[in-house]
Order: sequence, then C-alpha cells, then structure tokens
Amino acid sequence: MKWIFLWLMFCTTLAPQAASGASPYTVMQLDFENGLAHVNKQGIAVTLPKASNAIVVDCVNARTGRCSMRTEIDNTPEYISHAAHRAESDSHLIKETLYSEFDQMRYGFSLYVANSWETDSRESIDIIWQFKRTGTQPDIFLAIKGEDIVLRAVGGKQEIIVKNYPRGKWIDFRLGILWSPGEAGTINAEVRLPPREEFVLATNMKGQNMVDSRAKSGYIKWGLYKPDYKNSKVHHPRVVFHDDIYIEHIN
Repeated sequence: MKWIFLWLMFCTTLAPQAASGASPYTVMQLDFENGLAHVNKQGIAVTLPKASNAIVVDCVNARTGRCSMRTEIDNTPEYISHAAHRAESDSHLIKETLYSEFDQMRYGFSLYVANSWETDSRESIDIIWQFKRTGTQPDIFLAIKGEDIVLRAVGGKQEIIVKNYPRGKWIDFRLGILWSPGEAGTINAEVRLPPREEFVLATNMKGQNMVDSRAKSGYIKWGLYKPDYKNSKVHHPRVVFHDDIYIEHIN
C-alpha cells in the first residue's frame, strides 16, 4: 500500500489530445503543490526502498510555488530497491507521455542539489533523470558525475551539460528530442543556471537515441539511482529535489 500512498502525493495534469497539426501541446505537467489533495485517474508510479524518507513532498524548498519532491538515498540496505540503491518516480502509466520513433518532444524539469552533497568518484554516478525503456537499458540519462552533470545517450555518447554544478540553487533543464533508433535522432539540451534568466544550449547530439523502434515503450523517470555505490567515496546521504516537470509534443 505504500506506493499507493505516495502516488496520491503527486499533482499531475494531463492535457487533452490536441488536433492534428497543433504544435506544441502539453501532455503532462507535474508539481507538488497539492500534496494529498489532488488525485487523477492516471498517476505517477514509484520505485521505493524501505526507507520512509526516500521520496517525500517537501514544502520548504521549491522552484516555484511552495513544494517540491525530495529524494534521498544512502549506502545502507534500507535504500535498496530492485537490487540497487534507488528511489525514483516514473510516467509509464500515463500513455500520453510514452514516445515512439519520429515523435518530437520537449521535456523540462528543475533540479536542486542539497548543500550537503559531497563530490563523489566519477565511477559512482548519481542518475537524476532517465528516458527508460521497457525491458532494456535507458535511451538517455542525466547523471551527476564528479563535479559535473552529464547527458549520456545510446552507444555511450556522453556530453557534460553542467560544469561545476552549484549546490543549494535550482538548475532548470529543457530537452528537445526527435526520437529515432537511427541517424535521424537529435537531442538539444538547454540549461538555465542562476543568476541567468535565459536558457543556454549545452549540447546538440545527432544520431541514434532509441535502443529500438518499439512503439510507445519509452517513458521518463526521475529521482536518484546510484548503480555503483560500491565505488562511492562519500559518507553522507545523497539528497536532491525535483520540481516543475513537464512534457510537450512538438509534432
């Protein structure tokens, strides 16, 4: 029943399917302002360890409004779920958010790295956002790696999109993606770092960005997933906050 309780904590707004040719249109907007008050027929699924503080709605720190999602993991058994240290939420139950080959999409979210965050070994990354595939590896993920935030795509292609990320400040991300299992794919990653008011292009990747061409089998995940805690050098829990998550169809 624990996952049902956390599901009710999220506020998800789904836009109706737009008429053909409309561009862009929103298929998901997610904030955490309503706590338990707002329930949709379709909701967010969660991957939870036993630790009660792994995923909570925090109404002290927020990008906009009052509340955000706080995620914490530590190098103890209480934070292991599905054989790894992870606490994540995902959109796979919301069919409008699933993507297929040649879909052109825009994704946005804000991230806050806690002041307590320790720089870790670059061999022990912290994944903060994934474009996940049903039954296989992710298509793309964003991860904290040492002092940087990197974007990694199919085939191990990797770019630093935030160099020397700040602690204790919100970072805004915007990803424009044309999905393709072949050379037609593109990824435009934009970042807004304080005190800037405008987004800046961080990388423009071209080529394959889907593991395969299965229709409507890709979805987003966010939170914390640390696949190689055995290589970690840190001594304190890992804590991040996510806020203002959205997905738009461009075509």
